[in-house]
Parts: sequence; C-alpha cells; structure tokens
Amino acid sequence: MSRYTCRLLNLSWRVWIFRSWVLPVVAVGVCALLRQLIPPEAMTGTLSLGACCLMLMGGLAFALDIRPKLVLDELAPAARQHWMIFDQI
Repeated sequence: MSRYTCRLLNLSWRVWIFRSWVLPVVAVGVCALLRQLIPPEAMTGTLSLGACCLMLMGGLAFALDIRPKLVLDELAPAARQHWMIFDQI
C-alpha cells in the first residue's frame, strides 16, 4: 500500500521509508542505548544524556530538512486560532 501511495504522490518509496520509518526507529534505538550507557543518576549524567539527545534531535532535523521557518509556518495557524479564542472572551 505504501508503494501505491508513493506512486500516486510522486514520491520516492525508498526515501519515504527512510524518512518515516528507518530514521525514527534508529533514533529511538540510539536514545535507548544512550540511556543504558549514561545513567541519569547524577547531575552530570542527566546533563550528558540531555546534551546527547539534543544533538541527536538536531541531527535528525538537519537530515529531515526541518528548518525554523518550516516549524513557524506550521505553528502560525494554530497560534492565530488560539489567540482568536481569547479575543472573543
């Protein structure tokens, strides 16, 4: 079914599988491995684990071509609707 959908949308099936399945599974696996290797029992472990996860998220955002403008464009309609509710009160 995914091949058929990708064909209809003119998307590469391999790229779609890589971006929507392989990268998230690998990211969760790496985070689980980091959690095993760096126990967050002390402040240094917690900060190290947080820094590693932030670097992983930054690398994923770069690999998936997610830029700040894309995030702002996605959030703008929701924020506008949220503030419209408060204007009516």
